[in-house]
Amino acid sequence: MVNQATTLEPPLRRSRSRAEQVRAEGILLGLGCARMAAALSEALAQSGYEPNLTDDLNDFCAALEQAPARVVVLDLDWAADSAPEMLRRIPGRGRGLVVLSRQAGEAERVASLELGADDHLPLPVSPRELVARLRALSRRLAAPSTAQGPMPPRLAMGVLLDPARQRLVPPQGHEIHLTGAEAGLLAMMLRDPSLTAERDLIAEHVLGYRRRPQQRGVDQFASSLRQKLEQASGGAIQLLAVRGRGYRLVW
Repeated sequence: MVNQATTLEPPLRRSRSRAEQVRAEGILLGLGCARMAAALSEALAQSGYEPNLTDDLNDFCAALEQAPARVVVLDLDWAADSAPEMLRRIPGRGRGLVVLSRQAGEAERVASLELGADDHLPLPVSPRELVARLRALSRRLAAPSTAQGPMPPRLAMGVLLDPARQRLVPPQGHEIHLTGAEAGLLAMMLRDPSLTAERDLIAEHVLGYRRRPQQRGVDQFASSLRQKLEQASGGAIQLLAVRGRGYRLVW
């Protein structure tokens, strides 16, 4: 009998979706409570993330510069007096930011969004909810533009509106950073400024979830975008709320 060598074909591997690639690029956790940190880290690992956990503020700051984390989760209570500076440093470069705090009223959430956070969750946070929010954020980071392709920059009232690069550039040239959610909303409205962007569609296409009654996530980051547009244009570009419907751009 002649022995024939058998060539084994390597198993086919399913290509990763862009959202899965974002998750695989890692997540940096800066948390003060060891028990919560362990629970969140385990839940994230089981969901396909590669968590990098630290409870030392200096190590966290060093990791921000050195680690290739695509998403950062920051406990504002742990960061204490350093929190405002960190909120300004973390966003940008295509990186997402979720903040956690026991101070989670409307004023605190809006302040976090204005400083660049993509989401603000109250402590203690459910690992399941955090994973769900991070999945939605991963989808936004993987696909900041709609299926129609990236939104090209547009000049309005002397201001360069550039959602693809998450920025506004006023006439004086000092660019203003946009969070992923703010850039997604701006791109959605720029496709046809004459139309009103409905809240339900904003939640689904920008935030990645179906909006429930009384949820104010859309209104929170719309308020933050409104302030940045007014800052960049000196009030010449307005983001108007259409009662019972959504938002539209006016200039």
